[in-house]
Amino acid sequence: MNRIILIVALALGLAACEKSQIDTTFAIACAALPQADAVFQTYASTGRVSPAVIRNEQAAIAAGQAICNGPPPTNVKDALASVRRVMDAVLKSIATAKAQSQGA
Repeated sequence: MNRIILIVALALGLAACEKSQIDTTFAIACAALPQADAVFQTYASTGRVSPAVIRNEQAAIAAGQAICNGPPPTNVKDALASVRRVMDAVLKSIATAKAQSQGA
């Protein structure tokens, strides 16, 4: 999980004003979504993660997929900000799922 957080943090933190850099950062952030979902699913597979946390993560992933898999955004900078909010929600779900799966 730490590797995913680092990749996403770097991608989202390095978003510069140049369109090509923003496009690249957007692509990296979108590519990280399935990996983050896989980490979440590992914790969810324990059967100890609450349905509310699972629903929150599913909603965040669906929102991210809609942004990343939809038509190319006309404003990539705004789309990148949306992906950042999605990833924040997914990472929060991962942290909660990890705690729940370990009985915390």
